[in-house]
Amino acid sequence: MTPPLWRRYLRFWRNDVDADVDDEIRFHLDMRRLDFEARGLPPDDAQRAAADRFGDIDRITHSLRNHDRRLERRRHRSEAVHDFVNDVRYALRGFARARGFTTVAVLTLALGIGATTAIFSVVNAVLLRPLPFPEPDRLVNVWMDNRRMQLAEDIHSRANFEDLRARNRSFVELGGFSGGGMNLTGGCAEGECEPRRIAGAAATGPLWRVLGVTPILGRTFGEAEETPGSDGVVVLSHSLWTQQFGADSAIVGRAIRLNGRERTVIAVMPPSFRFPNAETQAWIPLAQSAEGRQSRSSFFLYAIGRLRPGVSLEAARADLARIARQLEEEFPENRDLGTYLVPLEEQIVGKSMRTALWVMLAAVAAVLLIASANVANLMLSRAAVREREIGVRLALGAGRRRLVRQLLTESLCLAALGAAAGLAVAWAGLRVLLALAPADLPRLDGVGLDGPVLGVTLAVTLLSGLAFGLVPALQASGFSLSLSLREGGGLTRTPSSTTRRSAG
Repeated sequence: MTPPLWRRYLRFWRNDVDADVDDEIRFHLDMRRLDFEARGLPPDDAQRAAADRFGDIDRITHSLRNHDRRLERRRHRSEAVHDFVNDVRYALRGFARARGFTTVAVLTLALGIGATTAIFSVVNAVLLRPLPFPEPDRLVNVWMDNRRMQLAEDIHSRANFEDLRARNRSFVELGGFSGGGMNLTGGCAEGECEPRRIAGAAATGPLWRVLGVTPILGRTFGEAEETPGSDGVVVLSHSLWTQQFGADSAIVGRAIRLNGRERTVIAVMPPSFRFPNAETQAWIPLAQSAEGRQSRSSFFLYAIGRLRPGVSLEAARADLARIARQLEEEFPENRDLGTYLVPLEEQIVGKSMRTALWVMLAAVAAVLLIASANVANLMLSRAAVREREIGVRLALGAGRRRLVRQLLTESLCLAALGAAAGLAVAWAGLRVLLALAPADLPRLDGVGLDGPVLGVTLAVTLLSGLAFGLVPALQASGFSLSLSLREGGGLTRTPSSTTRRSAG
């Protein structure tokens, strides 16, 4: 039994795996039925005998359909890859013939993609990359709002800090620290160190619980080591451990000399830990006498806290404002001293810097759009020159979809060449940006052409290739075939016809 005409017509456009399998099974059943009828069985008995001899029809149909679908998918993939490779080769040959067009288009795209990549790498490192702490959105800088001096971000006294820590209901913990320089003079890999000035910090024990970062070697100090006489320990940064101590894994327990005092190394922090800034290379306990802890007139302490789960920043602000009012009532020294909270991420970057970076990214994105529009105009001009070529391909049977795919492949190849040149532009641009960047711009050490940046570059390349290639491809594949060939015919007249026409 032959398939219906409509089904055979549809298969001209694409294979129908299920229908093909059904037709094949039906053919075998019909042949087997006719064989049994030829042996003398009635038609109904012959039909049943053919089905019994064939086996489980549903299982065999399911198995054959799965097998044919796998073969069909494999064939489609193979054909797609083959067509894509041929399209790329054809596009590259066309670029080689039109070197002027290719050079202008690639340079235009390189500037747009390169500028976008360079600025996005800065935005990614400074704004988008999360801080290297667990749940960084819960970290908050706690400042003293010094209304006496109109200074909203002032530092605390130790006594006020301890009261805020003990009375609040919004934070898991509050940690305090104070920065300062240290002289490293002993304990290096070769014994005595060349005197070196390093940036350090004195911190309260709870600071490590607030930040939630685990050292790669050893342990951090606690509150017990904030007592004078018990504070002879130090935590090293990864950079100091590597540069000054040769990354010695036995560094924990070794004594080093800081500011003329022997301190025992108890921990080495991971490379990503840079607190309160990238220059800090050592942390020691903030040891004070009882008298120093009770002073409310010595302001030297920075504070940072980790919000309790579910507590909003506004609730924490109201909570600490309540405590500040209590302290104002209890201690005359605290008159006109309040609290001011800023999320750590916002504190590090700053609102003005955040706005400036987003504006810069929007500006270079606009440049990329202009570049894509210019390349689209170039593609339209080139398509007008290629009308005869496209008309011949249509006359030879190329479908519009196939032609659009070829022209889009050319656009994507052109975008890829522009992206490759754009990465070189981005690399050079980053060197300039880093050299000219303000000294207070944070997290610049993370700026680079890393995985996320390259991923965005790839996405920008694909989008720009489609943006400047789609309209020219649709327009070039949709013009009148007869008009194209008729206009091109004048270019192929033979000398004899030209002579006859001039003689007549």
